[in-house]
Amino acid sequence: MVTYFGRSFLNLIIYLYEILRLTYSTFRTVFVTESQGWRTVMGVIASQIYFTGWQALPIVFGIGSAIGFLFMSQMISPMIGFGNLEGSIQLLFSVVLRELAPLLTALIVIARSGTAVASELGNMKVNREVDALIAMGINPLNYIVFPRLIGGALSVLILGCYFSFGSALGGMLSSWIVSQIPPLYFLNFFLNTIKFYDFLLLVVKFFFSGILIFSICSYHGLSAHKSPTEVPVVTTQAVMKSIIYVLFFNIFLSLLYYFSLLHKGGVEL
Repeated sequence: MVTYFGRSFLNLIIYLYEILRLTYSTFRTVFVTESQGWRTVMGVIASQIYFTGWQALPIVFGIGSAIGFLFMSQMISPMIGFGNLEGSIQLLFSVVLRELAPLLTALIVIARSGTAVASELGNMKVNREVDALIAMGINPLNYIVFPRLIGGALSVLILGCYFSFGSALGGMLSSWIVSQIPPLYFLNFFLNTIKFYDFLLLVVKFFFSGILIFSICSYHGLSAHKSPTEVPVVTTQAVMKSIIYVLFFNIFLSLLYYFSLLHKGGVEL
């Protein structure tokens, strides 16, 4: 038992090291590698943002609006019964925007774009397109990984903002339909609930979740070797690992945030 957990922990450390090394090496190539068709690289970044960010926008906005509407429709009546309307709006922000928005946005991106990146890079590796780039003197990290990391991270940030906006809009619409609460009153109190550190936490969660997702998917895609049958295997591994590590990353940041709030409130842990 001890040997099993020790081996699992060691494998976890090695895996995290490999992901961090890939991410570091990718960003390092931007500064140490000579310019290699940056117009093409920017084109790949734009394509990644279009596929990941723009095409998924209706889905993300619709899901965010539905969740905000359903959450408020369930919470607002009990809260009004206790004379605490503001509490339901605060819960909408705390639960839906601060916690669910980063996770659900990341899951949608993993399902749509993470699988595509892992399978695309896996096919490139199997078909020796990566070896061809190296033979031509082009750094694969600079040419095929970096655009996906940057484009993917920016896309997750953009989609997260739209998910949050949709949730707020859905909650406002629900409170107006269910309890006849004026939209301007809801919007004013909701905006007053948001603090700068809340906004900063959301930006960090969205952006670095995107970096994590596309680093993991790129790593597994490039881990394919010879057979095309490896591509669906590495794609499945990329999806599962992305979900797990994004989940724990968000939990870790949330715990840091709430511990800092307790510390500011004078509670010693």
